[in-house]
Amino acid sequence: MITEDSFFYLPNLSTFQNGNSFYGSFRGMRFYVQCVDTPPEDAHIEENCGEEDADRLFFCRVWYGEYCMEESEIVASACFPMNQTGYERVLQWLDGQYQRFIL
Repeated sequence: MITEDSFFYLPNLSTFQNGNSFYGSFRGMRFYVQCVDTPPEDAHIEENCGEEDADRLFFCRVWYGEYCMEESEIVASACFPMNQTGYERVLQWLDGQYQRFIL
């Protein structure tokens, strides 16, 4: 799992609960995680948001390569409830996207 690698970093849950977003990268995979009330209308969501009772959501996007998100093709996006379970699902999802990238 990518979280076991010392070069991978994702801020803790409270960072996102305070409304912050985060751009990150890990060995060629780039990602953006943000706190939203609802996912953008133009977002391609490949995974369901899950718990509808969550007030806020994690919205995640992934792309590969050396360019910024605006200059790249988003290859996957997903949303998860803004809670501890959702945070763990974000980590698992990012790990799955990385595995997909390296294969």
